[in-house]
Amino acid sequence: MRDFVPALSLSAVAAVVTLAAFPCLAQRTACPLSDVDCVIFIPLGDLTGGNYRSEVYGLSQDGLVAVGLSDSSGAPSSGEAFRWENGTMEALGSLPGGSTTSRANGVRRVANDEWIVGASSSSATGSNGLEAFLYSTQDASFTAVGFLAGGSSQSSAAAIAAVNPAVVVGQSSSEDAGSSGSEAFIFYGEEQILTGLGSLPGSIFSSFATAVSNSGSVVVGASPSAASGNNATEAFRWEAGELEGLGFLVGGLNSSSALAVNSTGTLIVGTSSSESSGVNAEEAVLWQGGEMQALNDLPGGTFDSAALAVSTRGVVVGQGTTEAGPRAFIWTETEGMRDLRDVFEALSGTDLGLWQLHEATAISANGRIVAGNGLNENNQPEAWILSLPEPRAALLQAAALTVLASLGRRRGDPCPADARLWP
Repeated sequence: MRDFVPALSLSAVAAVVTLAAFPCLAQRTACPLSDVDCVIFIPLGDLTGGNYRSEVYGLSQDGLVAVGLSDSSGAPSSGEAFRWENGTMEALGSLPGGSTTSRANGVRRVANDEWIVGASSSSATGSNGLEAFLYSTQDASFTAVGFLAGGSSQSSAAAIAAVNPAVVVGQSSSEDAGSSGSEAFIFYGEEQILTGLGSLPGSIFSSFATAVSNSGSVVVGASPSAASGNNATEAFRWEAGELEGLGFLVGGLNSSSALAVNSTGTLIVGTSSSESSGVNAEEAVLWQGGEMQALNDLPGGTFDSAALAVSTRGVVVGQGTTEAGPRAFIWTETEGMRDLRDVFEALSGTDLGLWQLHEATAISANGRIVAGNGLNENNQPEAWILSLPEPRAALLQAAALTVLASLGRRRGDPCPADARLWP
């Protein structure tokens, strides 16, 4: 260890010693998610009343706040938006005038301001429709985003940029999309301006936006196009008023969707039909610098995967398919796609028992905290969060692995290769 001391901080040395003593970062029974060394699995629970069900769809940039929906006494089977932080799930209610039905899709914290976006029944939609909303945690107030001109009073907010004032994206009925279609929108909170993003040319007019970069300048989603035809969509990237189709993997049916974008707007993930997926499924994909990369699928079962979220540095999470059914995955450039549960259990040294992690829907900006949905030990749908060790500097990693290698030569490798998230 003495040779490493000049190059490492005291905390780094302590981390190396910890790795040597507990080579797979054994899970602590109680640690805060904010702790970079915390490796923990946390079921999010359920709102009181109604069916037992919770689903998570968004994380704050730091991964400490999760939002989604859960059945509740006010919405016993249709779901009510929730905010979760530090072990507590809070019901948010809904826009005035409708039922309690609502869903939270995204959350943004800037300084002391926090906003949540989603969709809710309202006085404009009645109990059978949804309207996009902005919710302020500062005063627990809802703001209705409204609808594009000429639509049939249906809209939903999918994501919010990490800027102040708010920039929100989603979809709304509109005059151009017709009574049964939708058009992607961007909403500028300060001016209260709701603007349609249009549709890719060559097919029916329809589009939806799924995610936005931190600056609010890059929006991604999907739209029918000349290449996809009327019965499918092509992933798009919108910037400076222009929609750009992102194309498809070779060998599929010309169908793709962009489902998430990283904080800088440089990495986009989603799905595309491919030669591997066949005609009835799709494959997870990553777009970078104008190039599309196939991410494969988990082994076993029908080939079908979807990339649902991406960190600033390119860690991708989503849903793959195994012989046991849908399973959450984690993908990195060096390790490829792996079952997230397997990775977590190897790193933590714990067994999640009867829990099934079906999909990972959100990831923190640094890639350390992941949220998703599955079935708990009682076979009930429940949202979850797990944390992984934060990537260390290459020198620290080399130091730790040197120590582990020497230990491994004496008693066998204490941390198998598939347990190393950050090689």
